[in-house]
Amino acid sequence: MATRKTVKKKGNIIQVDFTGVESGGGVVLPEGPIQLEVSDISQEVGQDSGAAYLAFEFTVSEGQYEGKKVWDNMSLSPKALWKLRGFLEAAEFEVEGGIQDIDLDELIGLNVTAEISHEMYQGKKKNRVTNYINSSAEAEAEEEVEEEAEEEEEKPAKRGRGRPAGSGKKKPKPAEEEEEAEVEEEGEDDEPAFKVKQKVKFKDGKTTITGVITELDGDNVTVKAGSDEYEMGVEDIEAA
Repeated sequence: MATRKTVKKKGNIIQVDFTGVESGGGVVLPEGPIQLEVSDISQEVGQDSGAAYLAFEFTVSEGQYEGKKVWDNMSLSPKALWKLRGFLEAAEFEVEGGIQDIDLDELIGLNVTAEISHEMYQGKKKNRVTNYINSSAEAEAEEEVEEEAEEEEEKPAKRGRGRPAGSGKKKPKPAEEEEEAEVEEEGEDDEPAFKVKQKVKFKDGKTTITGVITELDGDNVTVKAGSDEYEMGVEDIEAA
């Protein structure tokens, strides 16, 4: 009697560890500020440009999306170092004025508030970090504005000359004085739209930057954001 043999098919088997891997490449977060923690940094070189950059991996540190991942690249080109500096200052990492050695391992675990927006990539919506928010600088700017407002409120009201307070009716003004008064009243509405120490925001490319006005010169304005200063026209800014 013939013996029946069982034939086993050989499979092309691999072993994959999906621990911590999210489905679909991540979750689209809501637009707006969100708390992030630096979970990984690697040094990379652009395939096309050959330029060096840092690839950051962040983890949402609180709220409904805690544990979700966000990625952002920061160029090491001298003209683009403003982004890395803005991140470091927002994360309260000490930044020196000149050449500085930075241990990337020391950045792991830093917490920062980031502004999230959406962009389309290959037909799908994805997260984009548009700004890192320096909470300390914003708090200082708001405190300065509040102190200035309190000082204005505390100033005593000015009294008119030549007539004691509470004395009778006003004398009718001559026609020339009335015309001058009307011109002054019209001029009061022509006050500048912005003032020094006012909090404003503007676009630097696709990035929205928030800062405080430090100088006003006609249609030109100087805005300080963190430790950086920007000069531009008043038409390029808006109240924050």
